Amino acid sequence: MANPIHLLQHTIPSFIQAKLAFIATDPLPWKESVLTFSWVVWAFETYLLYRQFPNYSKPKPPLELVAFFPDDKFEQGQKYGASKAKFSAASLLYSQLLETGLIVFDVYARSWDAATALMAKLGYSSEYE
Repeated sequence: MANPIHLLQHTIPSFIQAKLAFIATDPLPWKESVLTFSWVVWAFETYLLYRQFPNYSKPKPPLELVAFFPDDKFEQGQKYGASKAKFSAASLLYSQLLETGLIVFDVYARSWDAATALMAKLGYSSEYE
């Protein structure tokens, strides 16, 4: 007589595989997907930053705030805001280019492999990953 546990071990997985056969098994283009998403996020953040630039060129504060900001402090704040926005734009671009390079040239994967090799040399097995 057949072992019922043995039957379950082989029947249920084949049943599940048959039900899920419609799912494609082709590898996902993960690198292209990650890069696309990353560049879309960068473009959105840059767009939001760009939308703020007209606010930094206003010579006077809004009428509701005139009483709270002397002209010299408002002008100083405008200059600071414009400088900060320009630096943020350059920083975002640099970070995005760096991240793109790390992904395109598989630096993350190679770092993982190097860390795995180092752990093996130190006597740790894959259970410590």
